Amino acid sequence: MQSSSNSGLDIGLVVGGGAVAILGLRRGGPLGLAMTALGAGAAAYGARNTAVARQLPVRRALEAPIEVTRAVTVERSFEEVWRFWCEPSNLSQVLPRVTHIEELGGDVWRWTADFPGGEREWETDVARDQAQRIFSWNTRPDSRFMTSGFARFADAPGGRGTEIVLRLNYRPPFGPIGKAAGWFAKTPIGLEMAAGLSRLKQMLELGEIATIQGQPSGRSAT
Repeated sequence: MQSSSNSGLDIGLVVGGGAVAILGLRRGGPLGLAMTALGAGAAAYGARNTAVARQLPVRRALEAPIEVTRAVTVERSFEEVWRFWCEPSNLSQVLPRVTHIEELGGDVWRWTADFPGGEREWETDVARDQAQRIFSWNTRPDSRFMTSGFARFADAPGGRGTEIVLRLNYRPPFGPIGKAAGWFAKTPIGLEMAAGLSRLKQMLELGEIATIQGQPSGRSAT
């Protein structure tokens, strides 16, 4: 049985490591990446070595996929939104961390994405069910990086276009350290998903991604 002092140390690793990981994610850059890896590793070690920590979210995150859901309404018809979504080059501008998607044939896609610790590639089976208005994907059985997700489409109330509900499920790479970092990155991933759906909305409604770069600030000169 673990002593109370060891248990307290492990809980300290979970809490302290988590704090360092979050600071690293916010800081970004090489130093932020190192902080995230170090903090997540400490949290993972603490969570795996104390009975108390097994009840904490970090411990549960180490044992279960991470799930994030976001939604957006686009003032375009379902058919137009569906055509956009089924094009891999468009999805690589919408889904978080994804830099490239390649169709390999037979409803198999190869994905490339950037994660803390390096770039990763994996293959998924893609299912397009236009009648049910759902587009889904799931990593192939031989993949080392497990992820799945779906986009569900529905008519928005009041004839305001199409509502898209996007859900991602994933097990981050790099073992316990990656899983701990993934749990602490859940909020940033959600923000990236929301930003990606916002880009999709702009591309479909405006034909481009809106930017304020180079525009006047709106303050009059004095």
